Amino acid sequence: MTGDLCRALIKPFPPNGVWLLIVDSHLRLAEYGRLRIDLFSIAPADFFCSVIAVIPSVHCSRGAFTDTSTDMVSTTFRELGLSAPILRQLENLEYKTPTPIQEACIPLLLQNKDLMGLAQTGTGKTAAFALPLIQQLSERSGKPPGRRVRALILSPTRELAAQIHENIRAYARGLHLSTAVIFGGVGYASQFKELAGGLDILVATPGRLIDHLERRTVSLDGVETLILDEADHMLDMGFAPALKSADDALECIAQAVKRAGYTLGTDIFIALDVASSEFYDPSRNLYVFKKSDGLGRTAEELTAYYQELQKKYPIISIEDGCAENDWLGWEQLTKAMGGNTQLVGDDLFVTNVEFLNQGISRHVANAVLVKVNQIGSLTETLDTVELAKDNKYSAIISHRSGETEDATIADIAVATNAGQIKTGSLSRSDRMAKYNQLLRIEEELGNDAVYGGKIHIL
Repeated sequence: MTGDLCRALIKPFPPNGVWLLIVDSHLRLAEYGRLRIDLFSIAPADFFCSVIAVIPSVHCSRGAFTDTSTDMVSTTFRELGLSAPILRQLENLEYKTPTPIQEACIPLLLQNKDLMGLAQTGTGKTAAFALPLIQQLSERSGKPPGRRVRALILSPTRELAAQIHENIRAYARGLHLSTAVIFGGVGYASQFKELAGGLDILVATPGRLIDHLERRTVSLDGVETLILDEADHMLDMGFAPALKSADDALECIAQAVKRAGYTLGTDIFIALDVASSEFYDPSRNLYVFKKSDGLGRTAEELTAYYQELQKKYPIISIEDGCAENDWLGWEQLTKAMGGNTQLVGDDLFVTNVEFLNQGISRHVANAVLVKVNQIGSLTETLDTVELAKDNKYSAIISHRSGETEDATIADIAVATNAGQIKTGSLSRSDRMAKYNQLLRIEEELGNDAVYGGKIHIL
């Protein structure tokens, strides 16, 4: 792990009383050496008291190195110094004998020692750092003040973060610790609420943590314990590179299309999900570009910005181009761009017949994003699709945040002849399930399948 993120995380912490456990599942010896050097270069002197590994011994220039790959005398969780409440919970979970990484780490962590640990997948690394952490926090009185956390666990992926949090909740059941997990791909509202009350343990992915730090909805000032899980992948940051503006993002897409052997504007077109409600300031009636130039723009100026981008890139669809309550802004946007651009209302219409009717009467947008479980019933969802079709509005069948592997929206997209589906990048299983179902439908329909082709704005 290298770079500004690690420095930013370590910098606020007091020089004493903080222990750090780094757990890596597939770290080659060369990578381990580079990781160690990078961390030691930014950490205080004697930051690590120990390096624990279940890989063959390697030289460590600072601190003690313990190789646990050899046979060790079998011991019990009780002998490691764990408290009675945690021992009872381990018994409920049918944890019988500590693994080598647990046996090596738990006693040191109970002594507040700083630690680096390396072990393979499936060796019990989460319990190795979670059990002593839970025990120490359970012995504390009071709750952290709002937005502050006592222990921060960073994980590079949302799946791993969710798993760590689930395990911690299982280990800490009955101990009255406040915990939460935050990651990208889901809404902010519930996360704001959880962070506002202060937390004993926060599990987070780096990208979403940085978002909350920028929004000042979480503070690291009170962190006593930092844990990095899968530290060698901590800066992967998902699929998105660090970009300074929408222009940078679009240029990155353009380069990717070219390198993939396609032609932008012929083979590949661009659809934007602006999510403008996120940066709309209703008190000033301005759209504030908080993460780029910081300037506030009127709806008219925002529309002009879209048109400027459209001159540079083949943008054929814009979702949530104006905020959900800015109907006048939507009217301006639709008048200016509705003749050659698909303008999609998501926050604006929320799969609601009443709101869609209002948009139709005001000549606002020309497409609706349809989220099947947003309005409350399948009947109301289908009513929204039919209303859109009757008024020459396009309908895009969409997934929602927190999706599962249920693939029903793929069937609905075909059954309603929507011609468009929005279900995310070709990455996680909840998204791939929809694409796989479309392939199965295509196979079943054979020559009867009809494809919409390019988007035509009516």
